[in-house]
Amino acid sequence: MNAWFNNFRKRYKITREQPQFWHFPKLGFGYIQIPKVATRSIRAGLMGAQGIQAGMNDFSHFENQFSAHMSHANIRKSAAGDMIFAFVRHPLARLYSAYSDKILNARAEGRRNIFACHGVDYSMDFAAFAETVCAID
Repeated sequence: MNAWFNNFRKRYKITREQPQFWHFPKLGFGYIQIPKVATRSIRAGLMGAQGIQAGMNDFSHFENQFSAHMSHANIRKSAAGDMIFAFVRHPLARLYSAYSDKILNARAEGRRNIFACHGVDYSMDFAAFAETVCAID
């Protein structure tokens, strides 16, 4: 594919992304959930702040009441004036976690190499893995 199309595809994906947004208007804040960043612990804390026990049935009701997948523009509109936040992982820690799970653990457990198509092999050390992954467009 040409560079223009790849750039268009990346921009299009960003514009249609709809993260899960948890909104608590009575408390004056909203939380944008980012996958793989302690989401279960954060949700349990939010449930506790609302006085809800952390059971599966309670979670479904809690999720339906306080969250929705929304575009960034709709998040800004629905939570105007409220504090909005998200938690993110340190990029290097996240990269090492991927290396540990997808290379070290996968090799030890005999799982398939999902990064093989990008030139990553099981014999790479972390530095080589990081350089290879960072070179992916």
